[in-house]
Amino acid sequence: MYKQHASPPAGPAKTGSELVTALETDIIFGRLLPRERLIEDELMERFAATRHKVRQAIVELVARGLVTQARNKGAQVRDYSRTEVEELYEIRNTLQSQAISRIELPASERLVEELRNIQRAHAHASREDCLEEMFRLNNAFHDKFFLACGNGLLAEAVRDFAWRTHPVRSRGFFDAAYREAAIEDHAQMVEALAQSDRAKLFYINVRHTNRPMKLYLRQV
Repeated sequence: MYKQHASPPAGPAKTGSELVTALETDIIFGRLLPRERLIEDELMERFAATRHKVRQAIVELVARGLVTQARNKGAQVRDYSRTEVEELYEIRNTLQSQAISRIELPASERLVEELRNIQRAHAHASREDCLEEMFRLNNAFHDKFFLACGNGLLAEAVRDFAWRTHPVRSRGFFDAAYREAAIEDHAQMVEALAQSDRAKLFYINVRHTNRPMKLYLRQV
């Protein structure tokens, strides 16, 4: 089963974005579980936030695909069915493959070095169990990589579907071997880019993208 961690103490959320980030992190790291309700009064007390701010945060989480909200049922953490997970990943693979096909090769030395620096920082955070920093750097790596496709809207679509699958992707965050596999994938992606090996980029991307999906589907 997915390992649940207790929510850390939370002080007042000074901005709406801080509240969204705090709740998003709770969902991603399993402190708020699928189908768990988001009760406005409890969130207001926890974050010393107004009802308006809490409701705005929930609307943003719904927009990001992490929370659902139904009439007379309130908001709850999204729970994907097997079919929904498979469909989400089919779209992710399609978008990412299209982005990779558009990356101009040979890539600039600057891009390769920037990706290499992010990859090393991500590896360090992972091995030091700094999971939230690891998560941030993982997103930064993929954002930088797919933005190289030269189509901002395509890169945005890639990012959007990556966000929607965060609760799926995070299932392996607490497994050191799983994290090492992700570190190796990132390193190989950088080297394939440096070597202008598009075929290898396609292969590694599919392996890297689908690993968390396969883990998630084994656990549900």
